[in-house]
Order: sequence, then structure tokens, then C-alpha cells
Amino acid sequence: MFDDLFGGMFDFNGDGHTDLAEEMLGLAIIDDMEKTDRQESCYTSCIIPDDDLNSEDFLSDDSEDKKEERRSEIELEKVDLDLQLVHLMLHEPAEDDEEIREEWEEKVHELEDKISELENELFELDLM
Repeated sequence: MFDDLFGGMFDFNGDGHTDLAEEMLGLAIIDDMEKTDRQESCYTSCIIPDDDLNSEDFLSDDSEDKKEERRSEIELEKVDLDLQLVHLMLHEPAEDDEEIREEWEEKVHELEDKISELENELFELDLM
């Protein structure tokens, strides 16, 4: 009945079946998107009492907005890089083709470095 939880939507390697790793990644993506949607809907639909509109907490400068906007950009970029990394991992070349294997490893390390840089930037934003 539930052979393919996502109906093939997260069949990254194109083999016609969604394996456990692909399902887990799919769930992580959906969870991340749902968290982002919740944050965005709160910004647009939260009802703020009139007396709170004039409070100093509400009248903060734009730096918090810019910080949150940057956080969202970083998180989206990180999700994209994570997907690229998963795609590469699912298409790991055979060990006998050394040249292609070296190229693949270089791409994997490059993506891992970019992801690490984004994680560090997110950490620094949390410290601000």
C-alpha cells in the first residue's frame, strides 16, 4: 500500500524506487519547508495588539529583519547544497575509474566546504 511514500517525488537516483535514504531526505526537506512556511505566515498573519505596536520591543531597528532575511537566504542555499551533495553521493563513480573518481571527490569536498561555511555563518548570526 505504501511502497513509495512520496510517489517517486524524491527518487533522486532515478531507479524508479524511493529508498530509505531518499525518504529521509524527503522528510527533512518537507520539515524544513514547513518550518519556513510557519515563520513566514507568522510574519504576515500575526495579530498584534495596538498597545504592543508602540512598545520599544516592537519598534526595533531593521537590523533584526535583515538578520532574519539573511538567515533565510543562508538556509535556502544550504538546503540546495545539501541536495546537490546527496545527488553526488547517490551517483558515486566506480573505484576503477581514477580520473572520474578524483573529480567526484573534489566536487564532494567543495560542497562540504560550502555547507560548512554556511553553517558557520548561521552560527555567527545566532551570536549577534
